[in-house]
Amino acid sequence: QYGYIINKKLGRNFPKDFPIKIMGQSMGKIYWDIDQKCPINSENIYQILFGFKKGKHLHFLEFRMNIITKHTLYKPITKKKKEQHKKILKKILPKDIQVDSNKRGIVLRVGDVLFNFDSYNLKKSSISKLRKVAKIIKSKYKSREIIVEGHTDSIGSNSYNMNLSIKRAKQVANILKKYIKGDKISYKGFGVKNPIASNKSFTGRKKNRRVEIIIKLH
Repeated sequence: QYGYIINKKLGRNFPKDFPIKIMGQSMGKIYWDIDQKCPINSENIYQILFGFKKGKHLHFLEFRMNIITKHTLYKPITKKKKEQHKKILKKILPKDIQVDSNKRGIVLRVGDVLFNFDSYNLKKSSISKLRKVAKIIKSKYKSREIIVEGHTDSIGSNSYNMNLSIKRAKQVANILKKYIKGDKISYKGFGVKNPIASNKSFTGRKKNRRVEIIIKLH
């Protein structure tokens, strides 16, 4: 009498209809799109038996549940469509934000104008600028995943630059979250790992000190 043992050991007075035995199994299926290399939907089947003692007999109550989850896939965006997105964004975004695209999606590239030198605190003017960016993303790409990446030049130690890039990316991501109010915004720091210009010149280092906002389109 499992229920009786629980009562005795834990000192609890369970209701009379408390099950003395519980058994069950679960089974799952995933349907996979080989061409797209992603799941289409999944199915989870649960079967649970609750055993109740009535006099000298044991009665079972069966509970079944079937949960079907459909995975929403974004429609593939062609290169031509990407170019259209870029042209539109270039017209409506602040002029000092560069718009690019790669396999990750649309990239909004902001130079080191967001922060004071060697700092991760946003300038007041930067907050206003990022608010505009957030409103545009919210109106056009609300359901898309947004990744904020921080990058630095090569001056200073690698560990210091990595820490600085993470903090800068986090500051920008927090502003975007405040105005977009979505759960698909994340941030990363890369330090000196991904330069877009040579760190041997002042101009090159200035280009490498940047924050990139990636709007994923796949």
